[in-house]
Amino acid sequence: YIDVNISTPFQKPGGQNCKGVIDFWRRKKPSYGEVAKRFTAITANTANKMAQHREPIVSPAYWPRFKGERYVTLLDGIWTTANISSHDLATFDSMNPNFDPSTVIFHEDSPVPSTVDTSPPGYMKSRGVFFFQRRFHFDLTSVGARLQFQACSFYCRVWVNGREIGDHRAGGYVAFTLDIPSQASQDNEIFVLVDNRFNKTTAPVHTGGDFFHYGGIMRSVELHALPSPREGDTGSSQSLWPWRLYALPDSLESVNVTLHLTDRTYTGAIDTKLKVSFDEGSVVEYPPNSFSAVDGVAVLGNMKVPNPRVWSTLDPQLHTMTIEMDGATLVERFGLRM
Repeated sequence: YIDVNISTPFQKPGGQNCKGVIDFWRRKKPSYGEVAKRFTAITANTANKMAQHREPIVSPAYWPRFKGERYVTLLDGIWTTANISSHDLATFDSMNPNFDPSTVIFHEDSPVPSTVDTSPPGYMKSRGVFFFQRRFHFDLTSVGARLQFQACSFYCRVWVNGREIGDHRAGGYVAFTLDIPSQASQDNEIFVLVDNRFNKTTAPVHTGGDFFHYGGIMRSVELHALPSPREGDTGSSQSLWPWRLYALPDSLESVNVTLHLTDRTYTGAIDTKLKVSFDEGSVVEYPPNSFSAVDGVAVLGNMKVPNPRVWSTLDPQLHTMTIEMDGATLVERFGLRM
C-alpha cells in the first residue's frame, strides 16, 4: 500500500524444500529497514503539504480516492513498539477497563503496516500482546478526525491523547473506523493495543482453524479530517461529505448506486449540490434536495454508464465513478459483470 519502488525482485524458490510456503520465506526480500528508509524519503519529498497544523499528505495508493477539500493522509511508517513479557502474559487482560497506556515503556521501532508474528506461516509459535505508538500533527480544536484501520488483528484497542476511542474484535483483514472527538490539541499521540492470542472473547472469529492467522497492524492506517461545521440555518450542521460509493451492476451498461455519507447519523434531505461523472467524463449535476439519506445512507438509484466496457478475467476493464458534494470528492472503481 506504500508506493515504493522495490528494485530487488523476488527470487525463484530455493533451498532443499520445494514447498511454496517455506520457499516464499527463503526468497530475497527488502528488509524492513530498507522499506522504512524509502518511505521516510517519500514523506520528506512530498510536495503536497497542508497548513502547518496538519501532517504532510501521503495519499493512499489504493481505492477509493479522496480529493477536493477533504484531508486524508496515511499514518504508515515507523511506530514505536513494546510488548508484554511472556512471564506476564498469563495474567494480562487486554480488555481491562483500568488499563493505563502511560505505564507502557517503549523500547523498539517497527514499521506499520507489519505483523507481530515471528515465525513463517503454518508454524504455531507463542502469541502475545503488543503496543504501537506514534505522534501526529493535526488541529483537533474545531473539528474532529477519523482513523481508518485497513487491518488490525486479532483484538485491537485504540487511544488518542490518553482517551480510549474504541476497540475491534473482528480481526483479520476487516477494515474499521474510529472517530476522534474534537479537543484542544494539535500535537497528538495514538496508542494501539494488539492482542493476537486465541481467545473466544477478544477474538471470536479467530479461535483456531486450518489456516494461519497473522497478528498486528497488517495494513495501512488512514487519518481523515471530519467535515467542518456549516454556517447559517441549514438541514445539516456539518458539510455533507461522501464516505463510500457502491456501484453495483444491474446490467452490462448500468449500475445501482448507493452513497454512504461521512456523517453516519444524518437523516434528511441532501441539501447540497451533487455532481456525478463516470471515467472523468461529462458531469451530471443534481440540485439540492434531489436525494435523501437515512442513517447516513442515500440510494441514488439506477445510473447509465457512458461507453460501457465489460469486465472479464481475460480483459478486466474497469470504470471509475466520481461524486462531489460540499467541496469533497470521492472516486470509486467498479466493473461491469453479470
